[in-house]
Amino acid sequence: MVTTKAKSGFECAITCANDDNCCSCSYNKDLEQCQLSCSCSPTMELHNGTFTFIKTPQPEIVFSVPVTDCSELPAGTNSGVYCIQPETGYEIAVYCDMDIDGGGWTTIQRRYDGTVDFYRYWEDYKSGFGDIAGEHWLGNDNLNVILRQGYYEVRFDLEDFTGDTSYAMYDTLHVGDESTNYRIFLAGYTNGTAGKTD
Repeated sequence: MVTTKAKSGFECAITCANDDNCCSCSYNKDLEQCQLSCSCSPTMELHNGTFTFIKTPQPEIVFSVPVTDCSELPAGTNSGVYCIQPETGYEIAVYCDMDIDGGGWTTIQRRYDGTVDFYRYWEDYKSGFGDIAGEHWLGNDNLNVILRQGYYEVRFDLEDFTGDTSYAMYDTLHVGDESTNYRIFLAGYTNGTAGKTD
């Protein structure tokens, strides 16, 4: 779920309509907040000052069985945008890479053509930004929610301007919450061509 500012429920609904990853949205007129959701059946209860709009379901981003991360998608699933429901939090639209190294990778960041500006403020990195199907940062809050579920390995895939590629894998990744300034813990270099970093 992504929260953004909007001056009216209409502006909130238009924002959702123009976002391929949004299936419904809720607008709080008192806070002027628009919550975009990849769920077509929002569980949020209506209360005074809040309006909910539901868009026509988009099956390409909504998986029929709730999964807690991309590793739970069945073999043969195509790479793309899916809704996940971590055990420790809310639903999140993520890009699942099902092609690299056996698949099942929940993508944290994608940068490949410069269409999204990554020179951003704290709040942007906190909640995430960009196009989940394209260049994006998943968001520190989302990372914290996903990684609290258990132990996760991480893979970094890099490509330079000449097209040379390399990667590095670590068997442990944790990201703290905002009270820790999203402190990252990375350990257990397992393999790769990019070399180990300390």
